[in-house]
Amino acid sequence: MDPDPFQRQTFWTALIGIYFMFLADCAIGQSFVQRYLSVPDQTTAIKTVWIFAIGLSVTLLLSVANGLLLYASYAGCDPVLAKRASKPDQLLPLFVMDVAGHIPGFVGLFVAGVFSAALSSMSTGLNSLSGVLVSDLLSNVLSKKISTGYWLRIVTAVVGFVCVALVYVVENMGVILQGMHSLNGITSGTMLGLFLLGIFCPKANSKGALVGSAVSLCSLGFIVFGAQYSRNTGSLVDNVLPVSVDNCTFTTNFTLSQSDGLKQESEEAWLIFKISFRYYTLLGVLIVLIVGNLVSIFSDSQDIKDKPINRDLFCPLVHRFLPNKAEEEEMPETNVLMYQHNKE
Repeated sequence: MDPDPFQRQTFWTALIGIYFMFLADCAIGQSFVQRYLSVPDQTTAIKTVWIFAIGLSVTLLLSVANGLLLYASYAGCDPVLAKRASKPDQLLPLFVMDVAGHIPGFVGLFVAGVFSAALSSMSTGLNSLSGVLVSDLLSNVLSKKISTGYWLRIVTAVVGFVCVALVYVVENMGVILQGMHSLNGITSGTMLGLFLLGIFCPKANSKGALVGSAVSLCSLGFIVFGAQYSRNTGSLVDNVLPVSVDNCTFTTNFTLSQSDGLKQESEEAWLIFKISFRYYTLLGVLIVLIVGNLVSIFSDSQDIKDKPINRDLFCPLVHRFLPNKAEEEEMPETNVLMYQHNKE
């Protein structure tokens, strides 16, 4: 229950960090919004979100239980220290081998399930990313002689190849979960902050949004890659739970030495590099909100002052702070938009 934000994993870093990570995915994630628009009405969309929330909660609880089970099983004989595994990401497959390796076909079924889940998530991301690239970024560049569907297939194949190639990069970033959260926090924190800036800050303008997003991207990129560089050079060492090899029942051949060198070098890393990777998304949101509002206040916002403000574009909590000239324009209902989207 340590509230220190510079501890790698605590109750609060997991709770707050995971909340903002899934808030960014579920609220503004392109793949999630695409699913929301695929249902017939808003009521059905809300039901699907509740079903997803229940399933996600069960999955996270099972993941926590798996972590506790792995630590209880291997705390006295750590497979990484004993050279049975090269990195912590291999502990779960190793545990399955140790516990159920004697059951014919069980290990293969486990591996098949892992690959199926990974490919399912990857296919969703590839479809979403290729759709954005073709429709928003490359629409004016691609040849009209080739159909959009064919271009989508080509872009999906190229993006998939790039993703597979990046596996070798992620493999050298240490723990995969930490690397995924770190890289995802650079973009998701900035995007979530940009949307929150527009929903909750009536005085924000385009200049503030642009500068805030740019500062957030650059700052988070500097922190993420700076922290990774500090880990690779040994100047930053993550605090983990104590493990040993005292209870190993097999013969091992390795040497453990205690030295104050790493501890002394870890103090040389910048303090900002020590912040928990769980907080990267939240940090990106805060940077966008703070910088965006400051730039909006000190920049020329005459273009906004002269135009009416639509109340429907803001959260109801901030309606009282809107100027009197704010008006409610005739806008289609959400269910009408969904219906029209499905017809198209």
